[in-house]
Amino acid sequence: MSGFVLKEIEEIKGSKYDFYKLEIDGNCAFDEFENKICSNKQHLSEFTTLLSYAQHYANGERIPDKKLKPIYLKIKDVSTFEFRSKHLRIYFFCTSSNPDRIIALCGYKNRQKSDISSLTSIVKRYLID
Repeated sequence: MSGFVLKEIEEIKGSKYDFYKLEIDGNCAFDEFENKICSNKQHLSEFTTLLSYAQHYANGERIPDKKLKPIYLKIKDVSTFEFRSKHLRIYFFCTSSNPDRIIALCGYKNRQKSDISSLTSIVKRYLID
């Protein structure tokens, strides 16, 4: 059984939603991806833009459809979404019982298919836990 911990993302405080990063067995995909992006810097501006989308969304502002897309995982009582840029994705979800937004995974566009499979697995394990 996996150990899931939600940690509030201090940089994303909203009037409508709070954002949390999901830590699984002591590993946080969001933190790992952020560290990778910050050390490489090639996509740092894109990542910063995605975080600004998250902040606007947390405040209840509308995000353009090309930048925020629903992902249909066919999991009951769960809504999943992705913030999108040219090369990067941030995947998050919420449940009907908890309106807070939980960032489960981040990745690159060219790995989107495998990332969505991983996201499905993570969300299912989270719901069981």
